[in-house]
Amino acid sequence: FLPELKRKNSCPIEMGVSFNRFARMSHHTSASLQSILSEKQKQKYLLSVGHAGRKRVKQKRRVLVAFTPECNNKDVAMAYLHACIVDDELASTSKEQRNDVEEIEIVKEVETKAESKLTRLFPLFEKSASNAGWDLDRTEISTHGYEICY
Repeated sequence: FLPELKRKNSCPIEMGVSFNRFARMSHHTSASLQSILSEKQKQKYLLSVGHAGRKRVKQKRRVLVAFTPECNNKDVAMAYLHACIVDDELASTSKEQRNDVEEIEIVKEVETKAESKLTRLFPLFEKSASNAGWDLDRTEISTHGYEICY
């Protein structure tokens, strides 16, 4: 895997971005980021939809993932699955929904849906990977190499 992955008709997934990049490109305000950091101290990664340009438009979307130092290879695989689910949810939002609702609201809703799907799908993914002979603890996904230190 590459640090920035682009799949057909989807937005890029950037794994292991710096917190500075995460904060700059995500839709979160500084107060929102502080509350996320305090809430998610148990979680080993942060995920958000971000935008490459100054204008927050659909064409510039990307999924950003920032890791904590406690994150292991299995957590990185979970984060990638989470990012794929977010991307899939973004792609499935209808054009009517996009026109009626602000981009930030769409992103928040998609992130919430994806998180609930992840809790259901990751055990299945883990079992399927194990049945296929994969050891998720030994799986390596290339990242930008940054970690969030509290």
